[in-house]
Amino acid sequence: MDLIIAKTQTTISGPRDPGNAIVVNKQGLQGAAGVASFQFIAGVNLSGQRLIRVDATTGKAIYADNLTLADAGNVIGVSTGAAALNATVTVLAFGEMSESYWTWTPGAALYVGANGVITETPPESPALFSQCIGFAIAATAIFINIEIPIIL
Repeated sequence: MDLIIAKTQTTISGPRDPGNAIVVNKQGLQGAAGVASFQFIAGVNLSGQRLIRVDATTGKAIYADNLTLADAGNVIGVSTGAAALNATVTVLAFGEMSESYWTWTPGAALYVGANGVITETPPESPALFSQCIGFAIAATAIFINIEIPIIL
């Protein structure tokens, strides 16, 4: 898994007091303000704007699904675009995302649906868990903030 980090830390020993460490911050790559994104290898052909988890066996990105109990608590974010099998996919784990074709109800909570679909409808049976992944901030924009799941 590749993790994009905005700042790195280097520890060096202070010359006057070798028992203590001095932490020096070095500026890393500049990312978008208020977002966290990661890159993974796609384990299947993935569509954009779908909920993603990492397959424990392969370490590759696949769809999260509320019909699979093992996916509860393992949703890592939303794919920012489509990716073919074994291609790189970027996953937004926190922050704002926009898509012109979305028609969300502003203020509505958003949940994990079947096959990676984001839904405004709170899951019921046959779903095995409910997990809020954020909320709509406009008809075409969401704020991703993944919460802990509730087993149904």
